Amino acid sequence: MNLQSVVVCRSVKDFSDPVLDLIEKTYTESFPEVERRDFSLVRNLVKDESRFIVYALSKDRYVGFITGWLFDGYTYAEHFAIDPAARNGGIGAEAMKQFLAFCGTPVVLEVEMPADEMSKRRIGFYERLGFKL
Repeated sequence: MNLQSVVVCRSVKDFSDPVLDLIEKTYTESFPEVERRDFSLVRNLVKDESRFIVYALSKDRYVGFITGWLFDGYTYAEHFAIDPAARNGGIGAEAMKQFLAFCGTPVVLEVEMPADEMSKRRIGFYERLGFKL
């Protein structure tokens, strides 16, 4: 197996880690303002909140991120995004599979209502990975 072809989930524990600059860019580009917090608060959570997790995703280079919360018996995946330059190549599914394996607990996430084609596609993506509505 070529290890370079595998998406790697790396936990970000240092609020000054330079990968957070890449994550901030993807975060801002991928989520509307009403669905995200100011990124300085994300950095503060990395620094001060042990239940909050940030995983940088890489495949030869940075490709995206997942943020979440560790609770008793499950992980809540809060934000998941693949960098626009790395999308549409199966990296998202591969990254989520790696994350699910890495967590070792059931993962819960929130999706929007299936109101349009894009939201239906996003829900289908998660269902193909084994999530249930």
